[in-house]
Amino acid sequence: MSELKTIRVFCKRCGEWYEESVDMSVLSQSHTGVVSLAFDHGDHVLTVFLDSDLSVRGESVADKVKDDNHEPTRKALDYFDRY
Repeated sequence: MSELKTIRVFCKRCGEWYEESVDMSVLSQSHTGVVSLAFDHGDHVLTVFLDSDLSVRGESVADKVKDDNHEPTRKALDYFDRY
């Protein structure tokens, strides 16, 4: 059974604090002692980097890529046709 803990993170894009649940088992999977977790905020994604004490070591905000073409095979073939 996995243990959940709650962290508070600030999203610079939204300008708001969020409480997020973290499955503690992901921390044991890290070879460096730091894990990255991504949280969907609608039009962007907040990624936080946590150490084993659940301290935030860094964060990053990235825009989501809008993809109107949901056919991955066609997209890959179009890519290779160009190059």
